[in-house]
Amino acid sequence: MRSGPACLTPDELSAAELELVECSMTGNRWEAANATFGPVRKDEPSRENHIRAQVLYQLLSGHGELSVGEDGEVKSVRAVRLYGATIPDHLDLRGVVMRCPLELVSCRFTYAQGPVLFRDASAPYVRLNSSVFRGGIDAHNLTVDGDFECGYVKSDKTVNLLRSRIRGAVSFRGAELGALGLQSLSLEDAEVGGSVFCDAGFRSYGSVTMFGVRVNRSLEFSGGKFVNPGATCLSLDRATIKGAVFARSGFSSEGQVSLHGAIVDGVVYFDGARLECQGGTALNLSSADIGDLRCGAGFEANGMVDLSQVEVANTVNFDGGRVYSPGLRSVNADGANIGGSAFFRSDFRSDGELRLLGATVGKQLNFDAGEFVNPGQHAIAADHLRVGGSLYFRDGARADGTLRFAGVAVEGQFGLNGATVESDALDAVSLRSASIKGDGVLLPAALVGNVDLRGASFGRIWDNERFRASRVLQDGLKYESLHPEPPAVTVQERLRMISGDPEGYAAQPYSQLARTYRDKGYAESARKVLVEAQKVRLSQASGWRGVLSFVWSAFFGSVTGYGYRPWLAAGWSFLVLVVGTVSVDLLSRRSPYFFEKTTGAPDFHPILYVIDTMIPFIDFGYGKWVAHGVAQFLASGLVIVGWVVATMLVVAFTAVLRRGE
Repeated sequence: MRSGPACLTPDELSAAELELVECSMTGNRWEAANATFGPVRKDEPSRENHIRAQVLYQLLSGHGELSVGEDGEVKSVRAVRLYGATIPDHLDLRGVVMRCPLELVSCRFTYAQGPVLFRDASAPYVRLNSSVFRGGIDAHNLTVDGDFECGYVKSDKTVNLLRSRIRGAVSFRGAELGALGLQSLSLEDAEVGGSVFCDAGFRSYGSVTMFGVRVNRSLEFSGGKFVNPGATCLSLDRATIKGAVFARSGFSSEGQVSLHGAIVDGVVYFDGARLECQGGTALNLSSADIGDLRCGAGFEANGMVDLSQVEVANTVNFDGGRVYSPGLRSVNADGANIGGSAFFRSDFRSDGELRLLGATVGKQLNFDAGEFVNPGQHAIAADHLRVGGSLYFRDGARADGTLRFAGVAVEGQFGLNGATVESDALDAVSLRSASIKGDGVLLPAALVGNVDLRGASFGRIWDNERFRASRVLQDGLKYESLHPEPPAVTVQERLRMISGDPEGYAAQPYSQLARTYRDKGYAESARKVLVEAQKVRLSQASGWRGVLSFVWSAFFGSVTGYGYRPWLAAGWSFLVLVVGTVSVDLLSRRSPYFFEKTTGAPDFHPILYVIDTMIPFIDFGYGKWVAHGVAQFLASGLVIVGWVVATMLVVAFTAVLRRGE
């Protein structure tokens, strides 16, 4: 229950207070003659501007009626409206059901030992514009049928609207509230039927807390300044906003702006805003559910922008924005779910790591013409990202640090055309295990560092000399085709790129390239690739195994082209046949000692003798000719060569049949 002084009677009122009572009965505004916040009528005599709080209480509550006419009859109070008054004592309206609107404009509440109390009260509307409150305002659980206006008020202590119910708008436009380290304004768990205005020159020194607030229209913060260094300066955590949130040009903050877990049906605007929270989180939208996010041209955040687990129905747009968080995370969108597109284009700059780990973007993800700086670390880290459209990093986009897209799934294209990526310490680009359904357009303007394509899959790949000249890890890379095709890019160029893999030889890149050439009708190019693969494979061994591998590689390659040129074996066989025939003929002519005829032997013909000796499974009867001396060594050599060549031919033709060539 409210306790206070006894009710005043009309006889105890000052002249100014009696005038106020008269104005209240008609609804007119009472103005102090020496009011400093408005025009003073010079033709009026000076009037006292002090109005006691008890007078306001009695007029608003009806306790101790002061509105009595000359006939002694109680008159209704239509409105209590003051301009320029000074209220020197404590105004306590706790629990009062105000019977009329309250308007205290340009008034001074000089009582500093406690706040003006509206706790648990109700009113048709409350207007406190341009007033000064030395003790703050406590409107906890206040109910207002219309608007609650505190435009341009000044208070160095808390203004508290905790759990209030305002059916109209709440306005603190141009107000100056609070002191550093304290709560300046609280709308926690409040319900507002209209919009909330903290804009157009609003200043808060301390925290503005709107945890759990429910606003039926929009929040207006554009042009507001929120200062609470090292802590949260504006909290909309768990708020529900049916309209939009405007924090556009002129909005500035020192400390964290937080919308953690907030639900905003409309757009959240930070275009042109400047947020300062160095080394911390400047803007926190983690786990929020919003319609759109606009942090475009003129947006600057010195500190991280946290979008982790955010749900965005439509678009996220950072075009032209700036986020500075060197060595730390600049934008953290881990686990974000964006229904539309996400844009970080058009001179957007990120100093620090931009993260999209496990995020989902329903349409396009675009970094065109953006700048991403995090030297020696990840400029963009987006492992296991899902993109429903295309992913672009093109048209002058620049990264000083790694572009990491390991395990991403992209339904459209992946574009790197015209981009510059430099990373001396790590991979320049990582697409390890990525799945790109569309084209991979790998046409960078400059590329310094490794490119990891291990286990990745593409539709078509388009590349250029700069890309092919880089160190590309390719084991497990799959694609439908490579462009430009031969002869624009020769087989040798493709092989040089494969041989430049920092991890050394792997069979898969060669077989993938050969399969692609074969499918496109470049059979000879495919064979060259496979021959080169065998050469490289056999050259990998070291020590005595390396010597044996070298010998075997030289022999197998020269005899059958590593199984891909079986006609070479026929050529070598013909050469051996010619040399052998000439040698046998010379020896047989020189002396009958070298070849001795036995029973049943046919007449001697050097060429038939050589064929019979060389080729297994053929018997012309020349085995009954017995070779002696040098001829015996020659015959043994022909037998060995014959078996080896035959074996090579069988192996080679078996491989040909298996490949379907």
